[in-house]
Amino acid sequence: MVAARLLQDEGLQVMVAALNPDKPWTGDAALARQFWNGPIVPLTQQALTRVDLIIDGLFGAGLTRALDASTQALVHSINDFVEQTGIKLLAIDLPSGVNGDNGAVMGAAIAADVTVTFFCHKPGHLLLPGRDLCGQIQVEQIGIDQSVLSEIGIDHFANEPALWAAAFPQPSRMGHKYHRGHVVVFHDPNNWLPVIDETSQNKVIAKLHEALVA
Repeated sequence: MVAARLLQDEGLQVMVAALNPDKPWTGDAALARQFWNGPIVPLTQQALTRVDLIIDGLFGAGLTRALDASTQALVHSINDFVEQTGIKLLAIDLPSGVNGDNGAVMGAAIAADVTVTFFCHKPGHLLLPGRDLCGQIQVEQIGIDQSVLSEIGIDHFANEPALWAAAFPQPSRMGHKYHRGHVVVFHDPNNWLPVIDETSQNKVIAKLHEALVA
């Protein structure tokens, strides 16, 4: 709703569509609704035919229940429409239908081109299948202090090369196979293929092998 008002203030034609436009709005949504002076129409496939950009804000990162059958069908129709027309879709916080805690699809989920989230990544941005549904992820700051993370007990972190790249062994110009590492191969004593398979050897960094019969 806030995005709709700001875009309208910029002179763009904006249409707001909701699953249940006549249902009472609560919380922050009710507050934002007070500042929107345009109509709110039912979200149907027919409503999609008159747009050049879709902003998805149906559900947020707190979604924990599966979408009902009618909403799943609507999500599929939105995805099909975007794929067929090439219209861009931007998701707010997380694509609707993605579980923010684990990236799971709650029955069906929007496939976004861009996802704009706030303060920091959620696990659902980084874990599959949510990761692939987010498209390009952009994190925006909205004034939340970093101390909040410790206050609410967040102990997750993104596994990125910056955490371990410095400890990863790098070959030197003067190095040789005994500097590259040591690989232990577990195999069936009747099958020596893991030891003699040159293809497998070429896929690993280390060239010194030890066969451990188990």
